[in-house]
Amino acid sequence: MSEKYKEESKEKPDPHALISGIGAFPMTIPDEVMKFYLEKNGITTVGPQVGRLVALDAKRRLVELLKKSMEIGMKEGTVQPNARVSLTTELLLKATGKPSK
Repeated sequence: MSEKYKEESKEKPDPHALISGIGAFPMTIPDEVMKFYLEKNGITTVGPQVGRLVALDAKRRLVELLKKSMEIGMKEGTVQPNARVSLTTELLLKATGKPSK
């Protein structure tokens, strides 16, 4: 491990830098959609930063759920590597840990 990396990893992340820099990050969920759902749930904000943080977390959670679904499918043999995949409700339910109905 390089010395520069060791020095950088000891520094605490700056939340202000994240919030100010989040405007440059390409968003999957548009700001208008996030604003609508935040306001629908009683949350009002001055700028798009809060909505972008929520959208970024939603995207992260969705990617984790999809990854876990794929891993379960590969273990069960229902998903083949390098092939097109249709995620089923059963796989998604297993990934969330909820019992199927």
